[in-house]
Amino acid sequence: MTCPYCGAQQPEETRFCTECGKYIGKPEEESAEQAVPAAVVPAVQAQPAEIKPAPVEPEPESAPAKDSPWATIGTWGWIGILLLLHIPVINVVMVILWSFGVAKKRVKQSFARAVLVLALVALLVMIVSAIVIAHYWGPSIQEMIEKYS
Repeated sequence: MTCPYCGAQQPEETRFCTECGKYIGKPEEESAEQAVPAAVVPAVQAQPAEIKPAPVEPEPESAPAKDSPWATIGTWGWIGILLLLHIPVINVVMVILWSFGVAKKRVKQSFARAVLVLALVALLVMIVSAIVIAHYWGPSIQEMIEKYS
């Protein structure tokens, strides 16, 4: 069997040309939709590709409403949040509450999650540091305590 598109020789049971990859099928299976005259193919390929302009992103219509979860937090709002996070026990409670959905604004929820992750990483580093210090310098620290007691 010969490919009608590129002229390459193909085995009889082949449905696709191994050279150009087009569907060649068997003559009895060939339908009008699949059969493309060889003279049409070069004419289609000779046409230059259309150049499409780059898509332009639409400008935002307006800022989100103040009660929207996507609204931003102003400068004084952030100052209030940071002052609240400096109160010893309340800061832990508020970060946990804001992280898990009590915050009305997504920005505050993301900030609280970041603070929570950083606090957990700091706690982990402190625990590992304490274990390393106790393992390597524990005996010498114990000797110093006994010597100066």
